[in-house]
Amino acid sequence: MLHLDGSTLEGGGQLVRIAAALSALTGNPLRVSRIRANRSGSKGLKASHCAAIKFLLDVCGGTAVGNQVGHHELSIYPRGQKTGSSPQTRWEVGNANSDLRKSAASLQQLSLASLYSSPRVTVKPEYDIRLSTPGSVFLIFQALYPYLLFAGAYTPTTEADAGTSDTTRENPNEIRVNITGGTHVSFSPSYDYISQVLIPNFAKFGLPPLSMELKKRGWATGQWVEVGAVSLVISPLSANGTPPRSDNISSPLHDSGRAQAETPPVVFPSIELDAFDKGFITQIDVTILAPDTLAQKLLKELSAKSAKGRNRDKKLQKKAVLCHDASGVRNPYREQENSEDGNEYLSNAGDQTACMGDACNMKQGPPQTAREFIQLETIRTLSRELDRQVNREQSVLPATPEIDDAEIDDAEIDEMQSHRINIGDVVVNLHTSEATSHYSQTYILLVAHTSTGFRLGRDALYSSFHHGPSRSDSRPGKKARKGSAISSADGGNILLRMKGMIDQCVTDLMDEFESHPGDQGQGRQIIMPKKAVDVYMRDQLVVFEALGRLTHPHPHPRPHLSAGGEQQDEEGVSLHTRTAKWVCEQILGCP
Repeated sequence: MLHLDGSTLEGGGQLVRIAAALSALTGNPLRVSRIRANRSGSKGLKASHCAAIKFLLDVCGGTAVGNQVGHHELSIYPRGQKTGSSPQTRWEVGNANSDLRKSAASLQQLSLASLYSSPRVTVKPEYDIRLSTPGSVFLIFQALYPYLLFAGAYTPTTEADAGTSDTTRENPNEIRVNITGGTHVSFSPSYDYISQVLIPNFAKFGLPPLSMELKKRGWATGQWVEVGAVSLVISPLSANGTPPRSDNISSPLHDSGRAQAETPPVVFPSIELDAFDKGFITQIDVTILAPDTLAQKLLKELSAKSAKGRNRDKKLQKKAVLCHDASGVRNPYREQENSEDGNEYLSNAGDQTACMGDACNMKQGPPQTAREFIQLETIRTLSRELDRQVNREQSVLPATPEIDDAEIDDAEIDEMQSHRINIGDVVVNLHTSEATSHYSQTYILLVAHTSTGFRLGRDALYSSFHHGPSRSDSRPGKKARKGSAISSADGGNILLRMKGMIDQCVTDLMDEFESHPGDQGQGRQIIMPKKAVDVYMRDQLVVFEALGRLTHPHPHPRPHLSAGGEQQDEEGVSLHTRTAKWVCEQILGCP
């Protein structure tokens, strides 16, 4: 049985989910120990990890030992194997021939043999997965998707039982997965990101069609915790072999050690990022989810909460908002490297309108709603940053978010309210603007489209927003800064925090871009992505890259990660991506 150290690199739930997914695919049992051992808070499996593994094992007919909240060790026995016993696997074959096992190429051959020879449980035409709490539906789907893609090709769903709700599927092999839970959850992909970024990019990389329908948004925060629902329809890999793309670097070759003369009937597409033209940025879509609460009402609500929870001294109500730090006390949106408790936000709730009056009355007449405020501020901030990049000017976004009190002429407001403006060769478009029930259910997504069809997205969720860098800053060479989420009771100025979300989201997206001289001879720049996909999408591709390399071997093996994951062959990737590559190499023999 393969053993993985669950504390390697990022050492979080992603490591466990990927390991479980690949175990289900290959039919080989594995053990993961020291799960989340390096985490400062609670260690071991969390409820969301256990749920993902449980549903994956239900689908593939496997069992597990230790799949309980708080457990530090987990053993997985996939595909109908009895706990503690299994048919001879490639790990046993590898132990019998250690010299062969040391070769990465031989490990890939053994992995390929396991992929096609291990028994598979018949895939059902429809699955209903219900979470009682708004845990992320997409982390569940992340664990299921690779297995359903592959196994579904071998078990056509035309023999569906009469109880299937969907009897009008165009493709009889489609698999419907209905999941209830959270669609907008901290530190996990959102419905909007999956719909606008991940699914189109998967199609661009050659994966079969995947569609998704939103039944209801699910939030883990707010006055009322709401459980949402989505329905995903998966088209499995083609049973007659997925044809390689015309731009593949090498033709599919298959040698599993059994002298195969023919291409296996089902293969994952070959995904090589460097082989794709990343293009240049043509459009940026803006998605805003926020309450239609009047901005002034938010200020009054915050003031009441602050007075009840923290302010027993009436003198505090007479103090102005702490917008700037003049005495060494931490600014609400400035980092503090030495804090051990996650940087509490300090602000008073007395004269909120001192800093926010302009935010509530930006020449529109009556006070804006929170959604209108975010919509205008996002488009304005994004447009100004794009204009600076086009004209080669340095960004001037403040380290401390402030509401811009500069005069805005009527023409600029009319253009921003038209939901579509042009900045150089880039169109800024309002894709979605939707009301939510509480200010904690505030979400922003920016999606950049490239001329070659790729999409890059960066987002911000109110409940998990922290000042300082986003998670992508866990890249080699970047020093992580501390930050923390803010509770609604002591979170400082709500609208100021929303402005901080906007600035952070725009900054994160701009970090995905680079400017290149245009061909107009006027000093203007063309905005291009640094890579074809954003840092989060890069994480999601690793498993499919590895499976593609397994079924499309390359004549010259790529550099491999060491047991501790120190070595890498790609610059600028996140710690999550490095962890995913390490898991794939340990199980499949290719990162």
